[in-house]
Amino acid sequence: MSRFSDLLNHYIEEKQVKLYTLSRLCQIDRTTLYRLTRGKQCPSSIDTVIQLAKAMKLTPQQKSRFYEAWEITSTGEGLWYQRKATERFLLNLPKTDAILLEHPWNSSEDLLPAEKNSVLLNHKEEIRTFLETMLIQESTSAKPELMLLLQPEHMDFADLLLGDPHSKNFNICNIVCLNNHNPAAAQNISSYNIECLEKMMSLYIRRKNFCSQYYYDDITMHFHSVSLMPCMILTGSSAITCSADLSFGIAHTDPAVVAMLQNVFHKYKAFSHPLTDKTNWNTQEFEIQLRHFSSRDSILFGPEPYICSWLTSEILQKYLSEDSMQNKEILSAFSSYLSAWKNYAETSEIVWYTTRSNLEYFMATGHIASLPKGLMRPLSCHDRHLYLEYLCNQAKNRPIYLIKGPLERTGNHFHLYTNAQTVFLTFPESHHSISGLTIREPSLVDSFFDLFASLKKSGQFTQKETCESIKSMI
Repeated sequence: MSRFSDLLNHYIEEKQVKLYTLSRLCQIDRTTLYRLTRGKQCPSSIDTVIQLAKAMKLTPQQKSRFYEAWEITSTGEGLWYQRKATERFLLNLPKTDAILLEHPWNSSEDLLPAEKNSVLLNHKEEIRTFLETMLIQESTSAKPELMLLLQPEHMDFADLLLGDPHSKNFNICNIVCLNNHNPAAAQNISSYNIECLEKMMSLYIRRKNFCSQYYYDDITMHFHSVSLMPCMILTGSSAITCSADLSFGIAHTDPAVVAMLQNVFHKYKAFSHPLTDKTNWNTQEFEIQLRHFSSRDSILFGPEPYICSWLTSEILQKYLSEDSMQNKEILSAFSSYLSAWKNYAETSEIVWYTTRSNLEYFMATGHIASLPKGLMRPLSCHDRHLYLEYLCNQAKNRPIYLIKGPLERTGNHFHLYTNAQTVFLTFPESHHSISGLTIREPSLVDSFFDLFASLKKSGQFTQKETCESIKSMI
């Protein structure tokens, strides 16, 4: 039996519908209907599911559950959950310019245990208090660092690493355990790994010196079995060993104990792998990353398709802000970025997805969301229309599509490049820069590429519909 057949049988019984009546109303032969009710077959088209829902007179809520059950069964349960987790990641991706709540550290170093002593920490708040004290002490060192062996779902203290100005100076490294990529248990594996990445994105975006390493294991066995204290929080002079959910732990300041735990951390780091790589728009690595996405199987999701190719020297001269014009470093970085992008656009066969709301935002404000805020002044209405005319012509000759479905609600504050080998995220920043984040972990790459590759079936408008939608905004 499948999720769809279970729900179909439930509604047939609840609505007291006879199978022969259902067969007649939906124009489905009885053999096929019997196979549907026994889980031997799943409708190949949503049209059949809509007919069944209409014949059984389902309520709107019941229809929603029924359609979802069909979607899960036809897609495959593991793959469906993976795609939903990837959608949530994109919908919840934090903005680089979002206002952060201040959380100044205010604990006392007196709370640290005396040298060569250990202190029991009996609940999460005590661990948080000791961590705050450790951070205050570490912030006075020449090169403050924080080493974490923690799962992202239990990093409840992330606000401590974002809310105090001193935290910007820290080098932060986190080693996380990802689930083994076993397709037989994809629901619990790929979606979990995506959720881990999602919970760390604020640190990736807000803290330049944050990095993360990963290794593979069975999460349930490793963190939720009889393992006593599998997690660690370390600075240069203090340490906390604690349970997986941070419900209890021990604080250490004995130099010998701290040194031993640091050695353990570095051994773990040596056999783990970088989860991501960071780059900046004025580096050669940025251009190299773009070249990875020139093939036909590559996909790009982001606002204002080919805007950089459209920006002529006359347009730049007209709209570059005074601050940008007077800053040679910014002009040099921007020039390198435009050059890399134009070379890329000439040779690329990439499929570009965007949303109507992204283009509507551009038309309403004149702001180019693809570029850092403050770099250029808003475009005039005339030039906004010129860009859309250019885009409309591009869409006739290039694979540019508007998205429909849940991803229509994504923001315009990032670009995502993906193919079967890697994922590259870029974020325009408020201080005249664009940062890049490369993801190479196989299950994460598979998740992003699969989601966007699946849009061809029902998640995109046709080329003709896309062109007509763009024209309607001119």
